[in-house]
Amino acid sequence: MLRRRPKLKQNRRLMQKQNKKQKKQRKKLKNQKQKAEADAKKKAETEAKQKAEADAKKKAETEAKQKAEADAKKKAETEAKQKAEADAKKKAETEAKQKAEADAKKKAETEENRRLKPKRRRP
Repeated sequence: MLRRRPKLKQNRRLMQKQNKKQKKQRKKLKNQKQKAEADAKKKAETEAKQKAEADAKKKAETEAKQKAEADAKKKAETEAKQKAEADAKKKAETEAKQKAEADAKKKAETEENRRLKPKRRRP
């Protein structure tokens, strides 16, 4: 009688199990690799987004600072100009007042001298 070889069947089943296990392991590794790539991509995108936001914020702050400085400079120049104009106007008014007082005083003295001086009569 012919005898079967049970070992071959067992070996085949064992090989099938091992192949199934290896296939499962390869699939798991593939999934891990894909997940790692997706995580790396997401991390890179997040970092790029954060960097862009930081750059935009820094740029906005710089522009705001420059604008504030320009406004302050313009305001200071305007105030200085107004002060200079006010000082010049005040000085002109003071000089005009002093000149008017001097003219009035001179005129009064002249009138006083005419009044006090006797008129010369010609013989």
